[in-house]
Amino acid sequence: MIRLVWLLLILPLVACSPSRPGSSDDDDSGADDDDFFPDDDDLSPDDDDSTDVAPDVIITEVIPEPYDEDVFADGLFFVRFDRLPDSVEIELTQAGAPVELSVGWGSGPVAEWEAVSGLEADTAYELTVRWEPNSAGDLEYDFRTSEAGLPLPNPDALIDRVFSTDLTSGNFVEPPGIGAIIQSMLADATLLCDIDAASNLSPFSQPGLHFLSGLGTLDGPDIVPEPCSEISWMTAGSDQQLGTSDDRPGIFDNPSFELGPTDMTMPMQGLSVTINDMVMTGVYSTDGQSIVGGTLQGRIDTRPLAPALDPEGGEDAICQLVEETIGVSCSECGSPNPGAFCLGISVTELVSTWRPNIDLELTTCVDILNDFGCQDEWDQYDDNGDGTYAGCPGF
Repeated sequence: MIRLVWLLLILPLVACSPSRPGSSDDDDSGADDDDFFPDDDDLSPDDDDSTDVAPDVIITEVIPEPYDEDVFADGLFFVRFDRLPDSVEIELTQAGAPVELSVGWGSGPVAEWEAVSGLEADTAYELTVRWEPNSAGDLEYDFRTSEAGLPLPNPDALIDRVFSTDLTSGNFVEPPGIGAIIQSMLADATLLCDIDAASNLSPFSQPGLHFLSGLGTLDGPDIVPEPCSEISWMTAGSDQQLGTSDDRPGIFDNPSFELGPTDMTMPMQGLSVTINDMVMTGVYSTDGQSIVGGTLQGRIDTRPLAPALDPEGGEDAICQLVEETIGVSCSECGSPNPGAFCLGISVTELVSTWRPNIDLELTTCVDILNDFGCQDEWDQYDDNGDGTYAGCPGF
């Protein structure tokens, strides 16, 4: 990490070094011609300003970090620039042999790359980045992948293990430039999930993965399920019934998993905000006690969050901020709430921890409305205030 800080400090210092003025034989109006003084005659047709060059493009962030020896092999890797460069080349070698890469552009000036055949666990690699304009030279460094990614000897031991994920602990790659704002709005948001016994983890039965998920909260030093909060299927579709046509089981590829696309509601600034078309991935550690290299991608409707950013700015306040600061436009949200107010969200480097003291049980809105201990939560299902609780169709 310290070496990365030095790299990022040195690059802008080199890039900002003043360019050398024109040579002394550039003489458009006599011996006192000097491009730094106002008596230089730039209107003269033979004046040669061709030595002007564009300022360097600066690298502001790289993942994996230089010399990191615990890199998750299936992580999201990228190079972030301060603006779009004219050209970029990214090369990866392993023991001197080239590794085939796929390189593309994310939102903003972010070059994302991945190994076509994947990276190997517990392996050393060398990365080289070349870009223009750049007078500081190539960026070259080594990194090593961790042991995570080796198959679990008994994956069925994961059944019914509950894992907690602190969503603010990840790296918010998107929305670019305002990821920290979204991250702060997720303060204290903990996701609980487990592989349900309805799952089949055999490699011949994929997709066969079913997850239960809910929100967690602190209870002293421990994390427990949020009282009077729904615990739902991430893989059962909108009807929340397993075994029907809209099921979306995930894929378990020992030791990794992928879930989605699905919709998930999260608390932000005291509001319930839905992440649409969400896809989650992660890799179970070899001891089965953590999930590493977790990623979350989807789309978030910014309208409910806009008042928290600017109470008088209207429902498009966040979209305007992103458009003005980094030139990224919000996209169409589609049904059931159309409008160009959605932003892509992408989080990497999430880590989840096994919570052996927690059990998750399916808890629906009907269960909550039938529980008189949850009366403080009933209003969220009664938008009309008429006591019909239309927000819970099964009630």
